[in-house]
Amino acid sequence: MIKALKPEAISLARNEHGYLVLLSIFETADDTVLIAKTLLPELQKQLQELACDKYGRTSLLYPFSERHPRVVPRPALAVLEEVDKLRESTRYDFLTFYPTTNIVCRWF
Repeated sequence: MIKALKPEAISLARNEHGYLVLLSIFETADDTVLIAKTLLPELQKQLQELACDKYGRTSLLYPFSERHPRVVPRPALAVLEEVDKLRESTRYDFLTFYPTTNIVCRWF
């Protein structure tokens, strides 16, 4: 999904609702290397324009400041709190046995 959003990263960052998608991805994605290699270089291409944009600024600064109230607007904080609730309700903890390798893995 992240790779599919790569061409749209700039338009998402500048959109009133699209930047919330990026913040949610930054918050929930487990593969931070993938994000660093796909989305962040796209944002760097128009760094100055995004830094001056109302929503683009938040998309740029969020990976460095997380949920600091001077960076993230209150409505976005409310959305991110909802994302937290969804993550907690879908988190699972169980043992999985892989018979071919005789390895027991714990998923969180």
